[in-house]
Amino acid sequence: MLGVLIGILSSLAFLTSFTVYLGEVRALINRIRREGQLNSTSTQAPKEVAGFYPYWNLSTVAELDLTNLSTVYYFAVHLKRDGTFNDNDPGISGLNSDNGKLLKEKVLQNGARWGVTIVNLSANSITRNINNPARQQSIVDNTIKLMKQEGFTALNIDFEYVGRPDNSHKKSFTSFTQKLTDSVHREIPGSIVSFDGFADSAKKPRIFDMESLGQILDHVIVMGYDFHPLASKIAGPVAPLTGKERYGYDVTTSVG
Repeated sequence: MLGVLIGILSSLAFLTSFTVYLGEVRALINRIRREGQLNSTSTQAPKEVAGFYPYWNLSTVAELDLTNLSTVYYFAVHLKRDGTFNDNDPGISGLNSDNGKLLKEKVLQNGARWGVTIVNLSANSITRNINNPARQQSIVDNTIKLMKQEGFTALNIDFEYVGRPDNSHKKSFTSFTQKLTDSVHREIPGSIVSFDGFADSAKKPRIFDMESLGQILDHVIVMGYDFHPLASKIAGPVAPLTGKERYGYDVTTSVG
C-alpha cells in the first residue's frame, strides 16, 4: 500500500532542523503516538517516520538522536548523465568516512532502516538517463551494488526534473522506476523503495505519473516546502498546510 510522507523540512537544513527543534519534533511524534496514528493494528500497517541526513552535517553525527525514526536516508550520492555515480562526489567520500560509518552504526543500533538517496537534479541528465535503456540498467546495477556494499535496505529516488516534458518522458520515468524498484526488491529481500515528489506534482505536469508511481513504490515522500522560495515573484509561506484558496495549492491538497 502506498505510504505518503509529508516532508515539511527546510530544503537546506534537513535533519539540522530536527536537531534545532528537537523538542518540538519529539512533542509532535509523541502526540501522534498518543492519538494512535503510529500504532500498528491487525488491519493497518505501521506508519513510516523517515529522516534524511545530509553528508555535509556528518561532523555533528555524534550528537544525533534517531530515537523516533523508522528509516534514515543518507543524503546523498549523485548520478552522472551516463548512469554512473560520481566517484568524486562528497557524498561518496562522506559515506566512507569515520563519521559516515558512525552514522550507519547509530541508525542500526536504534533499530531503524539504513537507507540511501540517489540524486539527479539536472533535467538534461535525467532525460538522457531515463530514455536510454543501457543507462537505465547502469543505474539499476550500480544502485544495487552500492546498497549491497554499504548494507542499505532502503532506497530513496530524488530525480528533480523541472520543466514541461512530453508524455514519452513521463512513460520512460515510470518504466525506469518500475525496473529499479522491482530489481531492488528482488536483489535485497525486505527492502523498501521511496520517491521524492514536488509538492505541486499533482498540479503541474512533469515527468511524474503520480498515480502509476503510487502503485509501484512503497512510499512517496512529498517535498512539502519551497512553495514560495527566494526567487518567488510574490511573498508567501514556505510550507503552508492549508490556504489553497489564497495560494493556489497547499500541502494538504498535494497529499490529497
